Amino acid sequence: MANNQIQTESKQELQSVNKTININNNESNTKLQPMKHILHPFTKRHIIKNISKDLIGQTIKIGGWTKTLRQSGEAFYFLELNDGSCVGNVQIIVDKSVPGFNESKKALAGSSFMVEGLVKESPAKGQDVEVHAIKVDMLGGSDEK
Repeated sequence: MANNQIQTESKQELQSVNKTININNNESNTKLQPMKHILHPFTKRHIIKNISKDLIGQTIKIGGWTKTLRQSGEAFYFLELNDGSCVGNVQIIVDKSVPGFNESKKALAGSSFMVEGLVKESPAKGQDVEVHAIKVDMLGGSDEK
């Protein structure tokens, strides 16, 4: 993608974000409309603190660092990511058919990931939703020490 096209798309996305902000310069009281599901303008990803039941059925992209990775046999594993936007993590279910499965299943705590997946209601206690991975990219590993 050409650099000018990226700049144009980013400028259009930022203009779209700015249209949702209602600022009255004549008053000292500035009012902002909530921007709950606005994507980060450069990576087009959702931040973890905004992932909720409102997104069930949607495919999203999230990035973050591994908090835990739990193997469940050879068929799939559970990956918990945090992006620093909140204290909580989001659970990702990674099936062996997902591109990036073999490379990422050996990740240690602190490894960085970009994940694309489908948001589903979680059957587990303590979390409303989970993400079923469609694609997993391990961006960087971490040291064992």
